[in-house]
Amino acid sequence: MPSMTALEREAVWMEEMCTGREDLLTDSKSDDDSDGGSSSEALLGRKTVRADGRKTRKQKQKQLERRLQEERKLLEKLEKQKLQDLYRLRSINREIRNQERELGDKQEAKKAKSVDQELKPKRLSQYAYEEPDIDLQLSDELAGSLRQLKPEGNLMRERFKSLQKRGVVETRKPAVSRRKYRLKEYTKRTHRIEDFDNMPGL
Repeated sequence: MPSMTALEREAVWMEEMCTGREDLLTDSKSDDDSDGGSSSEALLGRKTVRADGRKTRKQKQKQLERRLQEERKLLEKLEKQKLQDLYRLRSINREIRNQERELGDKQEAKKAKSVDQELKPKRLSQYAYEEPDIDLQLSDELAGSLRQLKPEGNLMRERFKSLQKRGVVETRKPAVSRRKYRLKEYTKRTHRIEDFDNMPGL
């Protein structure tokens, strides 16, 4: 029996091991058919660079110029975006200042209103409190001495207004009764004079 070489032995061993697995067998055969250099390259995961695939100096220069141009365009775009953001920041700052100013004005108005509400008397009825008119004397009504000075105003009315202002008494107004129909006038029978000429005493 002639002796087998190492490659033949390996092929026989692979065939025996892959019995029933035709896909592995065909793969192993195709690997055997291919040359050893390509299999080693596939194992290493590298591609061979051939001399005919090299770029010329002109192609390299064009590629470098193209890359530089793209970088320049990207830089210009970034600068433009920065300028837009800067203008946007200015407008945002302006809007924020306007909003803060409006908010401050509203807060001041609210504070002034609250102070006014605190100073105003409480409303206890449907009528709001009205300040009474100040009683003043004209120059021709003034007297030369305090003894001859006439008292002005009504003390009772002033005390009542003071109670209303302090919220002790609710604000009131005098009730005015109005007639629904006009008052009908007629003369009573006892007061009626029928014959004016025949009246006694005339």
